[in-house]
Amino acid sequence: MASLRQSYDEWMDNEPEEMESDCPTDAEMAAFEKAEENHKDQFESLEHQASRFSQSLGVTRLSDAKLAPALVGFLREGLRYAFSNDDGDTEDELILGSRLSFLSVLSKYGNWIKKGRANQKEILQRELDQKETALRTNPDFEEVHEDGE
Repeated sequence: MASLRQSYDEWMDNEPEEMESDCPTDAEMAAFEKAEENHKDQFESLEHQASRFSQSLGVTRLSDAKLAPALVGFLREGLRYAFSNDDGDTEDELILGSRLSFLSVLSKYGNWIKKGRANQKEILQRELDQKETALRTNPDFEEVHEDGE
């Protein structure tokens, strides 16, 4: 999880800055488009990294039955991280929901949950539902996510 979180934090830190000018030059526009493309490529690389990690767990079943509870814990930590807005490094808080795209990274592990026991699925579904409810009932939700419905 630490490796994926670090790569994700780096991706967030490398988000292209909004253009300052309302009428950018062709060169400014080209530089911005290039930065956006690089940012997109960096996220795709992160998703690929998550896929490789997931594939390393086995082909059709987890290579070790003891991995199942650890994987559930791993995914629960990923959910906690995706829904948190605590920056950890500073006292600042991130914008509510700014890490939700991390759920796309976690989805690379979905096949293991589908193959797992029903109680593992229920644990993760309950956790996801609780996190989503907490996000939607946050007083800042409507302000930050105007298209939230």
